Formats: sequence, C-alpha cells, structure tokens
Amino acid sequence: MGPKFFETRMGQKFYDGTMPRLANAAEKLVESATRLVAALEVAPPWSMVVPPFTAEDCELVAAGLEAIAVGDDRDRARALAVRFREQARQRREAGGR
Repeated sequence: MGPKFFETRMGQKFYDGTMPRLANAAEKLVESATRLVAALEVAPPWSMVVPPFTAEDCELVAAGLEAIAVGDDRDRARALAVRFREQARQRREAGGR
C-alpha cells in the first residue's frame, strides 16, 4: 500500500494551503451571516419604503437565512426567515408577486 494522503505532495498542498483557505472562507461566511442577521433585525427590508420587496424576494431571503444559519445565530436567522415567509404570504394574499 502506498503513502497516506497527508504524506503525499497533493496531501501536503491540501492541508497546508486548501484547508486553511477553506477555514478562512467559512469564518468570513459566518461573520457575514451574523452581520446580516443583526442588520435585518434592526431594519427589516419590509419596513423600507423603496424598493418594495416582492413575495419572491422575501422567499429568497428566507431561504438564504436558513442556509447560512449557524452556531449561536441559528435561532435568530430562522426566526427572521419565518418573518420573511410571513411577509411573502401576506404579499401574495394582497395580490403582489
């Protein structure tokens, strides 16, 4: 049997280069998600006058919030997603997109 993955040149490149970059990218995503959740709690988009969010927009934001929900912010992001979905439902019932 040959060398283990970490013993190969490709393995070293992966562990020394790719993994640290992946970890940094994941940290940046979590930081961005945390800032997004906090910003949406302070000024939810549906409170803005221009531009109005369509029901489709609300659904996309809700799906995005659920997708990025991690760690301590998971419950906050999911609660916001529920609010966005409710807004989408109300807009549809009112005849909006």
